[in-house]
Amino acid sequence: MGGNVSHCGDERLRADINHKLLAVKKSRRDVRPTHKLLQEAVTTISSDGQNLTFKDFQRVASRLGMIVPEKQLRAVFARLEQGQGVVVFSDLVDFVCADEGRIALANQAKPEGRQQHEIRVGAGTCKLD
Repeated sequence: MGGNVSHCGDERLRADINHKLLAVKKSRRDVRPTHKLLQEAVTTISSDGQNLTFKDFQRVASRLGMIVPEKQLRAVFARLEQGQGVVVFSDLVDFVCADEGRIALANQAKPEGRQQHEIRVGAGTCKLD
């Protein structure tokens, strides 16, 4: 993957992006999982629904209503792009929604009635379906 961002830097970047996405979801009262919100925006912006140029990446953030400095968008893009000037949607979801995946896997292993339905990310809470 592109970029030379440390693991700790990745976690800070992921937490900040998640915090901004959660703020958008809260302001819209949108309870859908984050990956579905991202998928809708990417499908609308990307010509193939899978690969995002940096300009597409900026449009996705804008469509979601996220206020993200260009420097931070470039840092996320550099972290995810595969050396070909594009970010693949699945890599974006893996990076941004890693906690949703961990919760889903944990819920599969728990007995009925003991599912975890929210996680803490930064200062926000992410409710999951």
